[in-house]
Amino acid sequence: MCLLGVNSNRLFWIKALFRGWFSSSPAIKLYGELGIRRKATEHETRRLNRRMKQKVTKKATKENTYLWGDMVCISKTNKTRLIYIPDKKQRPRLN
Repeated sequence: MCLLGVNSNRLFWIKALFRGWFSSSPAIKLYGELGIRRKATEHETRRLNRRMKQKVTKKATKENTYLWGDMVCISKTNKTRLIYIPDKKQRPRLN
């Protein structure tokens, strides 16, 4: 599996635009391997529902309902690699 996390702070991107370079990495990639799928326990389902309730606004989106509405199976993950994009050493020029 590969997860991409991007810094969504508007001020971060505006500063980078005016400076012409990033002060830190704007994104990271996390690589890993998924374990065997299994049925989620009641405890795990309750924990996820409690956490999602805190994050979701009053208007639940269709996508949110599709992704988190009915969690039946889960699997353990083993993280193998973390990559900064771009690497802090590179400091790419934007202009």
